[in-house]
Amino acid sequence: MRFGFGLVLIALLAFSVFADDAASAGQAAGGPSEAPMLPDLVFASASLEPSTVTGGEIFVTAKVKNEGKAEAGPFYVYLYALPQFTVRTGQSQVAWGADCKLTRRQNTFVNGLGPGETADVLFAFTCKNAGRKTLLLKADFFNKVRESNENNNIVKVATEFKRPVTRPGCSDSDGGVAPFERGFVTQASHSAYDTCVGTFLREYICDADGKLAYQLVTCAKGCLNGACRN
Repeated sequence: MRFGFGLVLIALLAFSVFADDAASAGQAAGGPSEAPMLPDLVFASASLEPSTVTGGEIFVTAKVKNEGKAEAGPFYVYLYALPQFTVRTGQSQVAWGADCKLTRRQNTFVNGLGPGETADVLFAFTCKNAGRKTLLLKADFFNKVRESNENNNIVKVATEFKRPVTRPGCSDSDGGVAPFERGFVTQASHSAYDTCVGTFLREYICDADGKLAYQLVTCAKGCLNGACRN
């Protein structure tokens, strides 16, 4: 009887081990699994001057952030215009190259970002025709980085190009002292752009005699790319 009981006990133990192994295998094959840790590239910020004169230079500044849980490999950030690289001027569509052109590189290379890390990028362009211009910034332009969200890499920015205000012998693109707008003054063969000097802005104007002059303006939030931060 003891021998028979021992065989039954061994059989029960073997069945229990087999059942545990089968359950573990079933969980490995079809059970719930954690999502892979992936990066997620987004624009934490993107800004540019609200307006400038035709022929003036507009700076586009942006901050790319990795909001994912893994490191993002190297990628490119591009500034471009749509649709089909055209911009709207008044009621017509003008080809990007015929109206606007880049004054800096169209792309910026970012050599990877860890989780929570950011990278600052800077672009610049100018347009000959007056009107509102809308452009796009895209992180990971060539889709080389596998991300947790592939649909949040683009941000839209816009600005207005205006015709310059002309005065006898002197023209001022922003019409005088306009600290939040980067302008430039042309007088005879001389011209000058508004320029940052530390936390001050050197604002160029046409003086009462129609000559090129400037005033120093204190920027409460600092100065960037020839205009006070607002």
